Amino acid sequence: MVSFALAVYFFLFAFFSWRKFSWALLFVVATLPSYLIRFSAGGFPMTVLEGMIYIVFLVWCIRHFRTAKAAIPPRSILLPIGFFLLAATVAVFVSPDMRAAAGVWKAYFFEPILFLLPLLFALRTREVSPASVMRVLSVSVMLLSSFAFFQKLTGFWIPSPWAEESVRRVTSIFAYPNALGLFLGPLVLLFTGRLFPSRAASVKGATAIGYWLLTLLASLLVIVWAHSTGALVGIAAGLIFLFLLLLLKHRNRIRRFHFTFYLLPFTFSMILAVGFIFKTPALRDELLMRDWSGQVRRTIWGETRQMLRDHPISGAGLAGYQTGIEPYHRAKYIEIFLYPHNILLNFWSEVGLLGVAGFFWLMIFFFRRAWKFFLGKDRERAIAAASAMAAMIALLVHGLVDVPYFKNDLSVLFWIIYALGVF
Repeated sequence: MVSFALAVYFFLFAFFSWRKFSWALLFVVATLPSYLIRFSAGGFPMTVLEGMIYIVFLVWCIRHFRTAKAAIPPRSILLPIGFFLLAATVAVFVSPDMRAAAGVWKAYFFEPILFLLPLLFALRTREVSPASVMRVLSVSVMLLSSFAFFQKLTGFWIPSPWAEESVRRVTSIFAYPNALGLFLGPLVLLFTGRLFPSRAASVKGATAIGYWLLTLLASLLVIVWAHSTGALVGIAAGLIFLFLLLLLKHRNRIRRFHFTFYLLPFTFSMILAVGFIFKTPALRDELLMRDWSGQVRRTIWGETRQMLRDHPISGAGLAGYQTGIEPYHRAKYIEIFLYPHNILLNFWSEVGLLGVAGFFWLMIFFFRRAWKFFLGKDRERAIAAASAMAAMIALLVHGLVDVPYFKNDLSVLFWIIYALGVF
């Protein structure tokens, strides 16, 4: 029965993709958490998200050959992406478990990049706008937030480790609270960018501003209720970056009075925030990594560095961290995690130095190209580039203490943010 329902769903989605390709593309963006619906196809594990990505890519290829459009992105975009994918492919053969490594490669590298190609094409040909991408992402956020609100109010359907009334960390539809922070954190910065093109003087502009403010408030509340401090720090870093970007771009047009009008409240807010943090012992200890979570992270980072000193080129290989770290694991009171919970160590242990080099190339290319668009005259593209850069900053900062890429929805979200910055 389930197999029949999935077959019908994919058939209807394929039909929908053929008739309304841009809508199907946006539907995938709106339903990133659909990776939670898992099934097996011919003995291979699959998710609904993966199935939709393959359908969208196939439809895009057929439409491309039918219409003879220039669908291939410029070589300058493809080179760092191809290098990064090559590094991940090499890491499959380094892994102690090639079957598990192939699954990770498929879900976190191959398929997200497969989705990136039609998304870049749709953005470049204006079939899809940055604003529409952010709107459908906001629908997903509002649905996730609604369920998180229900959890917070009732305590129902929260996984047992976080269900205690004294804590009650919301998870929404995910298995653990940090999944919410990792997903919502970068989106807060993307949504913040949607406030700039609106015009409060018009009813439509006021309505748009109200909607995005509501989305931002819901996202921030859910992140706070999930106790995702890393996400909040990442958001703060992204907001500071976005504020400085706007000041820098408009420095020649902002009179001294206006500059002071914007800068003084911002500076005062930062002073108050820092003062509040250092007057709150629990929050201060968490940010300075003196609490239990911080001690655990520092311990696993130390063990990971020892492992990487012995395997600096290859790392542990894809899906090989738990096996590779075992001989170096001395803190037996701590379980061996799937990843080291640091973005540099995550990539280094999984895809080796080649992958780290590829990731740095991706980031350098992303910020250089997004910066160029931000300084350009196309307002929509400039706002998208600024929002994407701020979102990437939030992702990277949160990644200092967590795993912002190695998850089905997060890997696709990473490439969506990337596309918004480089299209």
